[in-house]
Amino acid sequence: MDTIDIFYGKRLIRLTEEIQPFYAQYKNREHLKKLIDEFQKGNYYELYICHNDLNELFQNFKIFFKYIESAGGVVINQWGQILMIKRVDNLWQFPKGKKEPNENYEEAALREVKEETGLDNLTIIRHLPSSYYIFKRKGIAYLKHIKWFKMLYRGYREPVALKEEGIVEVKWFERDEVIRLLQKSYSNLQVLLSYI
Repeated sequence: MDTIDIFYGKRLIRLTEEIQPFYAQYKNREHLKKLIDEFQKGNYYELYICHNDLNELFQNFKIFFKYIESAGGVVINQWGQILMIKRVDNLWQFPKGKKEPNENYEEAALREVKEETGLDNLTIIRHLPSSYYIFKRKGIAYLKHIKWFKMLYRGYREPVALKEEGIVEVKWFERDEVIRLLQKSYSNLQVLLSYI
């Protein structure tokens, strides 16, 4: 992996080992903090930061956020429909949630999908690309890392929204409809569909 894309709403920070003249070159943590602050203020729509060691760059980037590890699933049924949830923010997305310390990512993804949709009898088919995004809550900046999995649901139960988690609706959609719904949702989710 030579790039990490981190979304902040529809805006993008790309950490990369590719060195280009118009990319910001990582110098030190102080310089990195200044770039992040300017981005969060809205001074950049896209920000490309390069360094010859992507892992070092990412480890230093992470320091400026509360880091959350999550897992989720893009669930397909036997008819090729894709499962989506709608939260109180009125945006459709895929089920996901925070990984517990004692879980691996696969266990967390299966548990979260079951909790948020009421569906079990899920099988992980394969890993999908991870996604990263920044959000703020109560003045704290978070960096969320989500490990995604393609899952197959073989069953006939109707999904049920977990209202306690702020989920208002769970529904199966045809692929074309999912593409349309994701155009209004989070940018990091749109990338996943190209792998399904």
